[in-house]
Amino acid sequence: MAGKNVVPSNNQITTEKLVMKDHELIMASYTLTVEEQRLILVCIEKAQRVQNPLNNDAIKISINVKEYADLCSVTMGAAYKALANSAEKLYDQSIKINDQGVRREVRWLQEKALYDSGKVTVTFSTMISKHIKDIVTKRSIYRLEQATQLRGQHAIRLFEILQIVIDPDTQQGEWVVTLAEFKDLLELPSSYDRWIDLRKRVIESSLAQINKNTSLKVEWEVAAKDGRQITAVKFTVFESNQMSLGLS
Repeated sequence: MAGKNVVPSNNQITTEKLVMKDHELIMASYTLTVEEQRLILVCIEKAQRVQNPLNNDAIKISINVKEYADLCSVTMGAAYKALANSAEKLYDQSIKINDQGVRREVRWLQEKALYDSGKVTVTFSTMISKHIKDIVTKRSIYRLEQATQLRGQHAIRLFEILQIVIDPDTQQGEWVVTLAEFKDLLELPSSYDRWIDLRKRVIESSLAQINKNTSLKVEWEVAAKDGRQITAVKFTVFESNQMSLGLS
């Protein structure tokens, strides 16, 4: 995979609202609701923008309802509900991530998120904080507003993963992945074991959202079979508007 190993200036981060993640965090295995993913992305972007440099072992950041509503293009009522639900449930969610060659399962948060009067305060776990502030591996940078406009939990994950494969010089890339690895990354339940369900409900549904709502243009095809059984797929991705980020 080619990586967009680029660092925007502080002004670009402030004006563009960019999310920066290292590749190990992006390629970790986890499943979160759309609202939980949005909350994490909004918190990461704000922490990297307003708390530079990030020195604390555990990154702590607060997001209010108006910030969430504006960034995610939802009503204030929907924002109140999303923040309250995410604050209640996010502490119970875990992530399987590689750490110096060892796969570890850790919590996203160090402690339960605090929700009070339309504001949620999140304290990331030490492991997650390390991958946000130190950028342990190559990094990928993308617009927060594009990720938050996606309405499907799998679409957000696939959008992040496809950022990694884009070559910064050619603005395009390919990702060949086995179905076993694909389902592991997204932690898909057994209800997606049938190919037709995986294709329609995850791949085609997610790519339709990505192609419509982001600057990525993605196509897919079957990459490998074992007899009649499909075992791998290939995604071909093109970044149609990356230059407007001003990255080099």
